[in-house]
Amino acid sequence: MEPAWVSAVRSECRGGPVGDPLRFFASLPSTNDSARDWLATGGPSGLAVLAGEQTAGRGRRGRSWASPPGAGLYLSVGLVLPPALATYLTFVGAVAIAEALRGRGLVAEIRWPNDVEVGGRKIAGVLAETRVDGGPRIHGVVGMGLNVSQLETDFPAELAGRATSLRLEGGDVVGGNGPWAARVLTALGVLVGELESLGGPALLDRWRALSPSQRGTAVVIEGDGDSFAGVTRGIDDEGALRVERPDGRVTSVRVGELRRARRT
Repeated sequence: MEPAWVSAVRSECRGGPVGDPLRFFASLPSTNDSARDWLATGGPSGLAVLAGEQTAGRGRRGRSWASPPGAGLYLSVGLVLPPALATYLTFVGAVAIAEALRGRGLVAEIRWPNDVEVGGRKIAGVLAETRVDGGPRIHGVVGMGLNVSQLETDFPAELAGRATSLRLEGGDVVGGNGPWAARVLTALGVLVGELESLGGPALLDRWRALSPSQRGTAVVIEGDGDSFAGVTRGIDDEGALRVERPDGRVTSVRVGELRRARRT
């Protein structure tokens, strides 16, 4: 049986650009996989999948995403978009979460490209995946994980001191996951509409405003066989992070290169 809050989310999203239709599963290996399969079998753009837990939740670079029962929001949205917009899906998810959090009084910031932090600790992440079949549109899935009710002792040892939750930050947890699912889906719907009408650069302007660390922050860029230190110099209009190396050269690091910026 579905929790009562799922019906409330479904009602709030009915007729909107995302979240209608919506499916809930008590347990899934991955909401991204479920949303992708639903799109592939004819599901409409804007469909959403929610899970009470994920048994094989994942993040970028094959990392796992801890998804214990009822402790977080595990949500994926399937979209059918022009191929030129595929590169922006990671950014649209991060902005949606950050703006939803800020709307409830939390000072959320984005760390390139997809981590949402409060007080320097990760509270949410985004995994965007696309499938291109050579046609005029692509299937994209925006997977979002938001830590809601975890306590310090609920996080794996490797995340101690690096992860946080709405409960730990004094955020609104009344009603559990339902209100946050509706807030994130509402924010995402607005952003997807703007992405389609205004294009990626306009979305990235909003992302920049939420990511002070993308300019003037000392970082180490970790890649496959190539790591280097530098200072962030903003992002370009395709979302690549510009990093100035110690010798003055500026390198553009793209999301697809599977790298991450770690503050020094």
